[in-house]
Amino acid sequence: WMLAADVVPMDQWQVTLTFEREQVPVNGLPPAFKEVQVTSSSKRIFEGYFQNYFSVGMDAAVTYGVEQSRKTLCGRLCFLLGLGKACYGIQAYRTGACLCCCAPRLSLRRNELQVRESRASAAACPGGPLETREVAPLRQLTVLNINSYAAGRVVLPPSELARTSPSDGKLELVGMKSACQFGCDEPTGFTVEDLASGWDDVAPQLEEFANQMREAVNEPHEGKRRNESTWKITKIHWERSRYVYELFYKKKAISRELYDHLLMEKHGDASLIAKWKKPGFEYLCSLMAIDKRNSHFSTTAICRVPLHLRKSGAAQPSVTTGCISCSSQESGRLGGPIWWDSPRPADLVGWAKAGCPTAEKPGKKRKVEEEGEDAELEARAKALKRGVNPDERSAEVDALMATAAALRGSGAKGGQLKVHGGDDDDDVEEQGPQPTGAIDDDDGDITGDEKD
Repeated sequence: WMLAADVVPMDQWQVTLTFEREQVPVNGLPPAFKEVQVTSSSKRIFEGYFQNYFSVGMDAAVTYGVEQSRKTLCGRLCFLLGLGKACYGIQAYRTGACLCCCAPRLSLRRNELQVRESRASAAACPGGPLETREVAPLRQLTVLNINSYAAGRVVLPPSELARTSPSDGKLELVGMKSACQFGCDEPTGFTVEDLASGWDDVAPQLEEFANQMREAVNEPHEGKRRNESTWKITKIHWERSRYVYELFYKKKAISRELYDHLLMEKHGDASLIAKWKKPGFEYLCSLMAIDKRNSHFSTTAICRVPLHLRKSGAAQPSVTTGCISCSSQESGRLGGPIWWDSPRPADLVGWAKAGCPTAEKPGKKRKVEEEGEDAELEARAKALKRGVNPDERSAEVDALMATAAALRGSGAKGGQLKVHGGDDDDDVEEQGPQPTGAIDDDDGDITGDEKD
């Protein structure tokens, strides 16, 4: 029983077989092939599609024999009784194992294959150009779109297996010299690259990231806190995704096809890269830093708080990611997040308040924000100017600016606005309208909503 499985996209490949009219197999072709009508009378063309593999030779002969046996009473009975593998074993004589070196080989002209190196060249010139590959005398030739076949047998070497995927736009060609080689899982394999140009340039670095990640996962955890054991994994994950991001968006060194392929193969975190394209998240260390579900108070990680807004003292890394700061200004000056093991100034908070100076750039001056009630009033006035119909609100803006100026002037003189502290309501009515301000009651309340 299968409870869950991951969705894996697969490439679909088209196969075209061309025969002279007198060379069409007597027993016909598999049902997957359909004849294409052409104007030429000397050729017969058949087209088909496959997702897993397409094979010519020994295993194709065995599969053909099993398919023919299914049509007989004995063959149907074998499969009904669950003896299908026994039927395959009986048909194994078709591999020619008993004939040893006298078994017939594939009729490859001069033992050569002609292949195209890229999908772009095939689309631009369907009839060529082709590259010639020399191969040894073979008895089976299999074109693979998956990393295993024949009941899960892995036929690729370990170096190629890690790079193989059913959606990588690439076919693997595997050749077999004899039935004994087929049984020993020792194929003579070679690869036909069909990736977009640029893969060979990025493959070594991606392999290095894979080795670093493998070492980080297998690193012993003795002497570390529980969350600290994943810090290095998070850092390598960021560096690998940043490498892919800068290749495509900054350096323009790879194509869109290769970029999509790298994301599909999990060489880069697509969700994290999407965040980097938003203002304020240009150097986000991890999606865990902004996931409020990971915190007891529904807040982001401490590394998202700019250093100049923190208290003086030692800046501690985030418990979940190991990042000290990934805010845009500090990270931009150092080229990335400040990790727990990154070289950094001794006093990070003081360095951030000084404008994050570096050897190449001086410290950036920060805008001093005014505090107090007058600053709040001026902010409201600016917001009204930027709002809808600012001309109609000019009177309100002028009133706010005048009040802010009065507060600023009175604060500079060290005094306070004079307000009426009347004992009864009659005095207020006799003096007429009063200036805006607070009313000081006997009980110290300044809300002005109480009456004696």
